[in-house]
Amino acid sequence: MKQLTIIITTLILIISCTSFDGTGLAHHSDLTLENVYTEGYKSSTKIEVSWFEPAIKLIIKQEEISNNILSDQIINLNNDTRNVTVKDLFAGTTYNVILCYNLECSNNISSTIKTEEEYWQVHGDELCSTDKECVDSATIVIEDSATAAYAIMDENTGITTLYTNKKPLSEDGPMKAFGTNNGGTSLEDMLYFEWIPNTYIHVCDTHQEDCSVVDMRMATYQVVPTLDSTTSTIIFEGVEESIGYTQLYELVSQDNHPGTDYNADNQSTICDFEDLSLNNNCGYNVLIESGEDSGLLRIRQSKIAIPRLENGLNSYEDTFMVITGEDICGETEDGFFFATYNNETWTVMKNDNCAEPIVQHAHGPVLVNTNDGIYKLYGETYNVDQGQKYSITTVTKPFKMYYGTINGFEDESLLRDVHFVWANGEVVSNGYESGFGDHMIYLPDNNLENQIMFLNLNGFDNTDLPAGSPGIGVAKLLNP
Repeated sequence: MKQLTIIITTLILIISCTSFDGTGLAHHSDLTLENVYTEGYKSSTKIEVSWFEPAIKLIIKQEEISNNILSDQIINLNNDTRNVTVKDLFAGTTYNVILCYNLECSNNISSTIKTEEEYWQVHGDELCSTDKECVDSATIVIEDSATAAYAIMDENTGITTLYTNKKPLSEDGPMKAFGTNNGGTSLEDMLYFEWIPNTYIHVCDTHQEDCSVVDMRMATYQVVPTLDSTTSTIIFEGVEESIGYTQLYELVSQDNHPGTDYNADNQSTICDFEDLSLNNNCGYNVLIESGEDSGLLRIRQSKIAIPRLENGLNSYEDTFMVITGEDICGETEDGFFFATYNNETWTVMKNDNCAEPIVQHAHGPVLVNTNDGIYKLYGETYNVDQGQKYSITTVTKPFKMYYGTINGFEDESLLRDVHFVWANGEVVSNGYESGFGDHMIYLPDNNLENQIMFLNLNGFDNTDLPAGSPGIGVAKLLNP
């Protein structure tokens, strides 16, 4: 695929210069900071630091720190070291780089540099010329599905299972259905999936089916490996007809990891309406109830933080969850909330009796483990005036990201923009970016240099040209 080529003068900060040559470059300077470039973009996590005189250590400190979420680093230097590539920084963040000539760092020199925000390229026809042409010619990774819920690789075969939502008006009806690729970890390996036959969860759609006799209406979901990584668990937003509002549930698979059979009857790999009930073959459990205990009136999309480990999730212990929801106190009807796990129950963070949002207006959380317990949290965000309701056709919802740990997240004011470009290298318009949805980021080889995103390519929340989704697309992070 053709990548966008941008000609930019590399940012070089030179401190304490002593002489210049005919090119205008300084010599014998004490500190030079450069952005590392990838695919024509400044890296979102790496910088290059170089100097001329021997030094003791290098200190890299964030300029803006919130809730003690930081990526500060101290690098001890050998006497002959003159350059270092600093990695694992935060995207879109300004750093103060301090070069120390003694242990106390009282003799030092410093300067600042900012990492780039993230740029993701949507795979498709590189010859497209408009937003509409580019979305219409974007690669669809599997037929007849609008959104992807999760992806898990079988470590034994290298095959990725893609967990999806089939379109409500598809020939087979709405369902949670699963597809597989032919293996591999590259972007090219993620461009085509085939359905696993006769294996799905039938969910009721009120637009085309009578749901009055259905015990459970299952909505958005995530799939996570269980404790021993031999099965998988679906964590889903659902509505029990006897209750009438959304809560959070879990449904454990009956087969081996990555898990696609959720029916306890060994004669069937399908969960139909009558199976998906509390005490039946596809029985589920309540994880988080709506009400005073959680402080949430409605619980919608959620994501559990999964560490980047070779064998998947070793334990739910020391993890957390981000939930889209509406709180019982009326502070927001569409915000992000935070919950922790004590190895038995999930507890939503509250202020008095009210669930406390960590982002006021956002939905569709995405979590990616970076390092040392730090996670990127992405979401579709928007701004509305006090008392105004969100309207999908009039309010753009840019995709944004910030950082956090099990102890909490940065302040909402530090949300960073996330950028999308089409296959031709042109930036996706704000309206078409609003049409993107149900983002899911996959690290097939647990490598942050290879981050792949599945996303709903369009929708009626496209404020430029509202339209139904053509399907699940795929994008790659250009500047990790």
